[in-house]
Amino acid sequence: MSTTVPPRRAPERGLIERCAAGEDDAWRELITTHAALIEAVVVCALHDSQLAKLDESQALTAQFWEDLRANDAEILRDWNGTSLRHYLALVARRTAESYLHSTTTTAQLVTSDFAHATLTDSSAPDLVPSAEPAPFDKLSLQFQAMIRLRRLGLDLDSIAAVLGMSQASVTQNMQRAAHKLTQLQTATPSQAQLPTSQTNQTDLELAWRLVLGCAPTSERVDAALRSEQEPALRAIRDRVQITFAQAHDMTAARPCDSGKSCLSELDLVYLVDGTMRGSAKAAAESQLSSCMLCLYAVANLTLDMRMARIFRDAKGTHRALQVAAACIATERASAAEIKAREALDEGALRAAELIRVALVAHNLPGREAISRETSRVVTAPQIPTDLEAPIMGIEALVSGDVTGAYRAVDEHGAKQNIGARLRLLAAAAGHDLPEAHERAEEILSRTSADPGLRRDAEAVAALPDHRALPREILLERLADALPDLARFLITHSGDAPV
Repeated sequence: MSTTVPPRRAPERGLIERCAAGEDDAWRELITTHAALIEAVVVCALHDSQLAKLDESQALTAQFWEDLRANDAEILRDWNGTSLRHYLALVARRTAESYLHSTTTTAQLVTSDFAHATLTDSSAPDLVPSAEPAPFDKLSLQFQAMIRLRRLGLDLDSIAAVLGMSQASVTQNMQRAAHKLTQLQTATPSQAQLPTSQTNQTDLELAWRLVLGCAPTSERVDAALRSEQEPALRAIRDRVQITFAQAHDMTAARPCDSGKSCLSELDLVYLVDGTMRGSAKAAAESQLSSCMLCLYAVANLTLDMRMARIFRDAKGTHRALQVAAACIATERASAAEIKAREALDEGALRAAELIRVALVAHNLPGREAISRETSRVVTAPQIPTDLEAPIMGIEALVSGDVTGAYRAVDEHGAKQNIGARLRLLAAAAGHDLPEAHERAEEILSRTSADPGLRRDAEAVAALPDHRALPREILLERLADALPDLARFLITHSGDAPV
């Protein structure tokens, strides 16, 4: 499937023409500009497959650039889009996918999550292991597409952009999906294994709104507080989370229906970068509702392009550090630690600090503290530096030392956005509740505030009087702050690129 394409932007057109003409200076400029993003995409693809070692990433990245230059830069000549970095990222992921297919048996592929996105053979659905029965197939194709995108890690804003809808419309549709899923599960209690009383139906629908991301902040905070006191609600939420995980298997790796072909690489780029318009966009959005392969490709490209924000202000930073920070920003903590240790071995500044952040990120999904030991704030022999303070603060918060976190990030440190976020969360987690509410009120009164800081303030403002931020919400907010912390560190690294 292809569409009429928009013209290339002049600066990139000139660079690509020079590359196609074989100018070495042009190739050096292209590689220098996009090297970190391409390596990060390759690392993420290898990490997600769970079938390859990350130490293969550098060789595979080098192979990508060689392939790009081969046959008189044929791949570059095919490009005619408005965002070169989107196109290169998509080609890089396809390169990694091809490599994995060439080095992996079918039996290995069907046991990895990566198989759901890349198996294109018509027999693919029969190869995927069957999951416990789930009600997703009873939903409309549009609802299924939204839920799968959510399961793949897209927030509602990103889902709205991909599907050409307003954020409010996506929220409403997700709420309708939550209601429908509740009806389906309570109609078949033997499958759902959930009580069917009216109270529990209400809590079941709440649990679905929570996992689908359409519950307002006040409802999320209230549910977290209740879950600490009500085992029944906690059990319902856990059950829904298990069922939600099956959305990853829903019609897995299903090729396009009705004889349609998948979206072309350029179509995928135009859809994600927002340049596709009119009937072409409507046709592409319809395609996403019926073809899971196209849906996965769009989701992967959307998530990969989140990493571009990390590189924006990281010029002069060791490349492995940039890749590590990008992995933290996209919730790939183990890959982040590997790349940060690689940078440490090469003597990169801030590598040790980024390893600590990766360790925090690695432990956050399980909602468990890194250690029950006393935080470093208490045992540190001296006042932390401006760069170390937010790391110590987030480590202390994860370990449960809210006072230590508050001490680590003083008023001076709170002038930085990441410091302001951590100091607010430390106060709200129990160190100083009146101050937390006062700070939150002031932040929410601003006409312009950092989106992450505003979301932190909304969570604090939703707290009942004299109640500290529940741990579930605290860790949720810390996970949201990790990309800010990673970006803060690499933009202050002072390293030269490698």
